[in-house]
Amino acid sequence: MYTQFRVSEDVVQTTWITWCHYLFFMLGPLPIWPSRQAVNELMPPFFRTTFPKTRVVLHMTEIRIQLPACTENSSHHKGSTTLKSLIGIAPSGSVSFVSSLYTAAVSHKDAIRESGVLNLLEPGDQVLTDESLEIKDLLDVSGVNLVSLTLSQPNRQSVQDDLTHTDSGLLKVHMRRAIGRLKECHIFDDVVPSALSGSVDQLWTVCALLTNFQEPLI
Repeated sequence: MYTQFRVSEDVVQTTWITWCHYLFFMLGPLPIWPSRQAVNELMPPFFRTTFPKTRVVLHMTEIRIQLPACTENSSHHKGSTTLKSLIGIAPSGSVSFVSSLYTAAVSHKDAIRESGVLNLLEPGDQVLTDESLEIKDLLDVSGVNLVSLTLSQPNRQSVQDDLTHTDSGLLKVHMRRAIGRLKECHIFDDVVPSALSGSVDQLWTVCALLTNFQEPLI
């Protein structure tokens, strides 16, 4: 089968995978986790006046990938399964952490534990989440404070106590824009073809890292 440019799909796929692996080889070793000093210097005003100790905003995001024809089990969508990755966004809006992709069977807590992000955090850091990531016990061990933007539970700082509605809206919009940049890679608009399953980790990482070469969000 040929594309509109009269190039076979096999050639397009091979070229795509080759460049994906090359970019992963070139970009993967780049240090993207900023120091505490760098985070402070680039921190936007609405972070500085609300959560000045924020080191990273953690977000568990999902993509779908096509299952092999011989596989019957699927998650959420017929013929596809869900993979998830932990993305870390610095207060400035840059991607500061990207984990491997995990299957839906792996819990959020296990994915975070295995990702290695806990080893990067320092005592006194603050971690913001935009969903119910139950990792307070994991962070407490390292002296790191968890702030949820969506939940207000005992032993968890309430956003309503510390944020105005304007600041809360700015934070959420800021995070959505940062995550949205990754999803601008339109290969994730739909189910990722099973032919790319062997390279989906590299593809995901490359797309995340390339967002750091765009103009700053702020």
